[in-house]
Amino acid sequence: MKILHITPARLPTEKAHGIQIMEMCQAFANLNVELELIVTRRFNKIKEDPFSYYDISPNFKITYLPCIDLMPLDFILGKLSYLITATSFLKAVKIYSWFRKYDLIYSRILLTSLFFKKTNLEIHSLPKKVKPIHLYLWKKARLLVVLTNIIKKELVIAGIPENKILVAADGVDLEKFAIDVSKQEAREKLNLPIDKKIVMYTGSFFLHSWKGVNNVLQAASKLPNYLFVLVGGTKKEVDELSKEVADNILLIEKQPHSQIPLYLKAADLLLLPNTKEKAVSEKYTSPLKLFEYMVSRRAIVASNLPSIKEVLNEKNSLLVEPTIQGLVSGINKISQDEDWADKISAQAYIDVQNYSWQKRAQNIIYKITNQQNNLNKKSLFVRIIKIINKPRRYKNLNQAIDQLKPKNIMEIGVWNGNRSLQMITAAQKYHSPEEINYYGFDLFEDLTLEKFKEEVSKMPLAKQEVENKLKVTKSKINLFQGDTLKTLPENISQLPKMDFVFLDGGHSLKTITNDWHYVQQLMHDQTVVIFDDYWNREDAGAKPIIDNIDPSKFDIKILKPQDRFKKEWGTLKINFVKVKRKTL
Repeated sequence: MKILHITPARLPTEKAHGIQIMEMCQAFANLNVELELIVTRRFNKIKEDPFSYYDISPNFKITYLPCIDLMPLDFILGKLSYLITATSFLKAVKIYSWFRKYDLIYSRILLTSLFFKKTNLEIHSLPKKVKPIHLYLWKKARLLVVLTNIIKKELVIAGIPENKILVAADGVDLEKFAIDVSKQEAREKLNLPIDKKIVMYTGSFFLHSWKGVNNVLQAASKLPNYLFVLVGGTKKEVDELSKEVADNILLIEKQPHSQIPLYLKAADLLLLPNTKEKAVSEKYTSPLKLFEYMVSRRAIVASNLPSIKEVLNEKNSLLVEPTIQGLVSGINKISQDEDWADKISAQAYIDVQNYSWQKRAQNIIYKITNQQNNLNKKSLFVRIIKIINKPRRYKNLNQAIDQLKPKNIMEIGVWNGNRSLQMITAAQKYHSPEEINYYGFDLFEDLTLEKFKEEVSKMPLAKQEVENKLKVTKSKINLFQGDTLKTLPENISQLPKMDFVFLDGGHSLKTITNDWHYVQQLMHDQTVVIFDDYWNREDAGAKPIIDNIDPSKFDIKILKPQDRFKKEWGTLKINFVKVKRKTL
């Protein structure tokens, strides 16, 4: 796959978006994507090579194209300066693209979909008022990648199809930030006091007022026993503020991004003090520092805002009111209970493993692949699969639920969660939502390209996307991420006996054999297992497994109707198969 990643950014830049762009390009390239990052050729005080500036592997190409650079006149022209700069740049990219072969465009510029048909847009915020031009450009794009579920919800309300939107929070380079340095070692290297309780904030100071630095400074004046270390201001900000702030505040100019892990390790607790004065802060942001904090294994005090709660919760942080007093109370509370601070910081480290740049890139590539219906067709298994909208055989699911009235439902092969939703909803006709327990197993983000080639599988959604979809049922949702060759044996002892099991047979024979082995251990006398993908083939699907099930121990019934699909080699026939343990 060849991607042109387009941005009118000045690169390198001291702003956070430069980190995000470079990290994502590296992550895409790590997936064997041939990526070319196209940026503007503009005046830049930073002369360092972008790869060394951001400590990024040079596994992709960077191309600089000209534009009409009016950004220095931004204070006079306002938004017009950006519009002229971006439009002139996109025209240059359009001409350049005539001489380049590519499969798709990836961009954070809304106007890109006006110039290119194969555009995939990344959206970090929404306008105060959605205008027809916004809707036109969003609908024209193939895929919209958004940072929060709130953005997705508002886009759907505006009329964008839900299946065209992927929620992908920002991320972090886990390896860079999980450094093995003690608090004392970090302080010695940075010349910070060993005996002080250090409260730290990293990031820009006043570039955006909603980041809450003023609240931190005010809170510090009320907590003289703590040393507040703020890292990330401009030289001018540090020089001017140092004359005014309290003695317990240490201001440090912006540091190379490679130094931030060391600073975080030197802290006792970390602040994410966003205010709710702007919609971008309250609803749309996905701060890079948030994920960097989580890797550091230091306790986090964060503003209790919807955007922040997309990632943080009461188990991995302390969420406080986005006010000065909220910060003061939170800092005091968390400092008085070190065991609790250690507990939430450990949980944050566990949770952040799902937010690496690499996993984010995988989710986006998988979604793009599905959207374009351009799956990798080298494998025999993949060649015989197409997305099936409403196969007739699926009516057996509701019939089975109606007969069994199950409380414990298990599904191996969750995919997009639609079938899960169907089963849970059907069961709720007979039980209250709280009585129903759903257990879903899938690779989710762990489906690597190499694994995908081995499996007869469609690209699953991200685990969080499926979880959000199923939460609306108010039943107990338990999702297990990873290869069932590992996740089933690891969790089998903790699982209850199941009333109903749906086993997706569209996987490798090794995987289906493993799944059936463990499913048998979860069956009681009335448990019904429905296998999908009983094909008229001996080399794929669930047929080889089902045909070898011992009929003296199990009742086996091939269910009708049968779905049929024409393939290049003939007709593919697919049935459900119902399996139930025989009783004396």
